[in-house]
Amino acid sequence: MYNCKIQSVTDVLDHIHFHIFGDAAESETLQLLAGIFEIHVRKYLQGVGHPEVLCGNIVSHDKYAQELNNPLKCVQALMVASSNSLLLLITED
Repeated sequence: MYNCKIQSVTDVLDHIHFHIFGDAAESETLQLLAGIFEIHVRKYLQGVGHPEVLCGNIVSHDKYAQELNNPLKCVQALMVASSNSLLLLITED
């Protein structure tokens, strides 16, 4: 079953987990880099609007201005890129 709409950034953030597998999991350097990567991904997802670099290239100037303050835009972009959908999987607790 799916929920119809992302209501907040935490709807997605709460389900993102970062793991290092295999022999690389023992590397302190890789663990540090993975932690830094996680911080940046979470910070990006909590951003608003489209990234500025997309304005005029991938996103039209009008669309960019229209969604400039949309707090869900980054999370929505991740959902579409990773699952081709804006629907959230409903979990049974």
